[in-house]
Amino acid sequence: MMARTYEYGRQGLARRMFIPAFVLLVTAAVSLALYKNFWQFNLPYVLQKAAAFIFGPAAFLAIGCGAIVVYPVCRSRGASVAEAFAASMITPLAWILKEVVRVSEFFSWGESLYYGLSSSLLLAIAANIGFMGLGEMIHRSRLKKRGMARAVVTPVPIAAVVFALAALYVILIWGVGVHWFYIYQEGYKAIFH
Repeated sequence: MMARTYEYGRQGLARRMFIPAFVLLVTAAVSLALYKNFWQFNLPYVLQKAAAFIFGPAAFLAIGCGAIVVYPVCRSRGASVAEAFAASMITPLAWILKEVVRVSEFFSWGESLYYGLSSSLLLAIAANIGFMGLGEMIHRSRLKKRGMARAVVTPVPIAAVVFALAALYVILIWGVGVHWFYIYQEGYKAIFH
């Protein structure tokens, strides 16, 4: 039996960046669509609840945590850090854009853009940045096992994880989110009133 050999090569742009990003984006879109619209299939209530239990968390994970999968996949296919970063941010940014457009139905465009600074939207960005830091360390640990990397833990991935944890604390944990909401509301009043 032959031993498996690993070769680290740079694949085409579509394969190393766009396909992983597209798969995550489609997963998020389908999960959100089914989560929001499964009740329209007129199925028994138990199935509707089961679907909500499956598709709600799937959408949450795809939007808020997708970088933990996309980033190391892109890097293992030869993507640069910038390419893997861009691929990892497509889904959360698309969701934020969708939310901004959604609220523009009843707010001005300026207020809708300001909504992009709300806690859930910022946490999606911060969480994905933290997961990219973890993803880089996962990628480096795989390379180290193959003898292709020296260090697994370096300052930039650690800084990304620390940034995500700090954002989680400030936006959600500090005063159970009240303090960040107060800052957010005061900013809104200062700009729009």
